[in-house]
Amino acid sequence: MEKIAKNITEFFIANKMISVNKKEWCIYVLQKKFLSLASTILIIIISVFNRYVIETVSFSIAFITLRKKSGGIHMNSPGLCIFASSVMVGTLPLVINWMELYEENIIIISLIVSIYIITKFSPINHPNIHFNRDEILANRRKVKIICKCIIVSYVVFYIININTIANCISLAAIYDAIGMLLSKLLLQEVKNEY
Repeated sequence: MEKIAKNITEFFIANKMISVNKKEWCIYVLQKKFLSLASTILIIIISVFNRYVIETVSFSIAFITLRKKSGGIHMNSPGLCIFASSVMVGTLPLVINWMELYEENIIIISLIVSIYIITKFSPINHPNIHFNRDEILANRRKVKIICKCIIVSYVVFYIININTIANCISLAAIYDAIGMLLSKLLLQEVKNEY
């Protein structure tokens, strides 16, 4: 991925589509886009294979929306990131079926605790991201809105008795909170002075 991103960036520079001082930024953005595309394709394949397409889409929308603003654990390589995403999506049917065996109270408590963790510690300012003060404050506000949307979505799907989707949405928040805690435990965070 990195080599392809570098070659495309060199092409952009040679054709004066970007300036030389944007080289590292362009390589980073291209790698991120390639990683996102590869993950999306793999997630679609897994969801079709395990016959959980709607559930996977529900989970992915909630998780990705939340993760983009809250931050969380970062893997050491794109391959590990794709692997972790694949494991989350691949085990979705097992985890959802396991969740449906338990009382709703356990899921609701887990969701509330996860929302608390997410709103308390968001955003995780990873050294590769370098959020400035304004970005941190903006992301905190957006995370609170996203968390409210997740709670409302969970309640709506629970009320209309589509518990599988409700559980997928709650699982997205639970996984995000776990990722944030792991990031803190692994000291993957720039300390903010604001």
